[in-house]
Amino acid sequence: MTDREMLELIIKNQQEMKQDVDEIKKDVAGLKQDVNGIKQEVDGIKQDVAVLRQEVDGIKQDVAVLKQDVLDLNRKVEILDERTIEMDASVRVLRLHLENVTDKNINILAENHMELVNRMNSTLKYADEENLYRYRVNVLEAKYMELEREIKKKRNDAPQKQSCLRVENN
Repeated sequence: MTDREMLELIIKNQQEMKQDVDEIKKDVAGLKQDVNGIKQEVDGIKQDVAVLRQEVDGIKQDVAVLKQDVLDLNRKVEILDERTIEMDASVRVLRLHLENVTDKNINILAENHMELVNRMNSTLKYADEENLYRYRVNVLEAKYMELEREIKKKRNDAPQKQSCLRVENN
């Protein structure tokens, strides 16, 4: 090979290498742009992670408050359970009292009430008879008064004769 051919070959290789270097530069420039894009995305992700951390911290605080609320509710439920047990005991006592005392007293009152009703019915029977007699007496008194007035009227209307019959006024 001659020098010229060699030179041409070297120049040709150099040009190919130059083209390869240009392509590599383009590729590197593209990579730089890609890296810059990735850096921007990473920065965005970092910001998102920071926001998420703040939100997680807020959630942790909310969870702590919820835990405290649950503890408070558990205490209140325990108190309600105790009160329910006490109320159950009170209801049992009241039921026993109703069965043992009140029911017996009601039965006694009912028995005595029946006796009173029977007595009242017999008394009313006599009271009804008494009222009937009073009515009759009132009617008879009214008739008596009417007859007495008629007799007085006839005496005043009749000539002044003396009769054998004498009616005395009370």
